[in-house]
Amino acid sequence: MNQRRRIKVFGSGVKDSIMVPQTPIIARNNCKIGKWTINSKEYQGRNQIAILKVSKLFGSFGETKNTLWGQVWFVCEEGSLPKQVVLVTYLKKRSLLSLLEIMTLIRLNKAEPASGIFSPIFVSQSASKSRRRYYVLEWEWEGLPGRERQLERYAKVLANESKLMIEPTWTRNMICLDGMSSWKAEMAVSDFIKKNK
Repeated sequence: MNQRRRIKVFGSGVKDSIMVPQTPIIARNNCKIGKWTINSKEYQGRNQIAILKVSKLFGSFGETKNTLWGQVWFVCEEGSLPKQVVLVTYLKKRSLLSLLEIMTLIRLNKAEPASGIFSPIFVSQSASKSRRRYYVLEWEWEGLPGRERQLERYAKVLANESKLMIEPTWTRNMICLDGMSSWKAEMAVSDFIKKNK
């Protein structure tokens, strides 16, 4: 019997596991075109995602200076984005406020955000002065019973210290505000702005 030898250049995946790439895959929510992009590839349509981790950052990236950002690590469960792999995206302004608002409402209803699925939807807006169109993400959430198996898979990813979720490209000109009181966060932001004038 002729058996093919398998060549494993990049190692082998474990069946039914979630991949955490060494170099994070940035899924950009492109506010100019209202689509997700990874590098230059566009992904259309609605996606349902499981959020693993949200961090608050303050800083600058590209043309956006001294802004509050949300760094969101997630896995796409349904839709056009790649599945079974941890992705990261960055939110600001209305897209971030929409996510934080829905997470607060979920907790007020005594639910755990991780027990359901988030659906980010691109919504068209118009800039008042230039009348230029742009898009923001509005977030929906649906609680789904019987997700224990999925949650266990995600918990394994979060518990594995060798798979820390770190993305240095976008965040090199930012500070992390996680775990800070409002007062400490204000001081950190003020110091950051002074140092980066």
